[in-house]
Amino acid sequence: MDTIIVVGLILAAVGMLFYRSDKIAREAVAATQEEATEPKDYYDEKLKEIVSEVVFVTTEEIPGKSITRCLGGVRAISSRITSEGALIIEEKVTLRAFLENAKAMGANAVVGMKVQSISFEQNGSKWNSGNLYYTGTAVVVE
Repeated sequence: MDTIIVVGLILAAVGMLFYRSDKIAREAVAATQEEATEPKDYYDEKLKEIVSEVVFVTTEEIPGKSITRCLGGVRAISSRITSEGALIIEEKVTLRAFLENAKAMGANAVVGMKVQSISFEQNGSKWNSGNLYYTGTAVVVE
């Protein structure tokens, strides 16, 4: 009898974990969809704001600047991208999130920035979807 109760409690806990992570995923998708209803210039303006505060380069140094502190790796991952229109929006949204993550670490620059795109078949259908992955090193430069 005790074993049945323990197994029941474990199954309930696992079910709650799956429900919680699914709820978080649904909220993230809903937020992206809400943001997608904004005018086209919205994404450009939001990106310009953060780009004026955090410099980003693909090289390991910034000409004319010296790195005074290395704060560590920074990354951002896009929502699932299923169309060309979504790619254009997610590229801006994810780059903004990437730079905001670096700024939150105390950085005013990111060096060694890389962008990867990963595509995969969605739900066994003939449709493809993918994600963008931004990575780099958050630094302070003078």
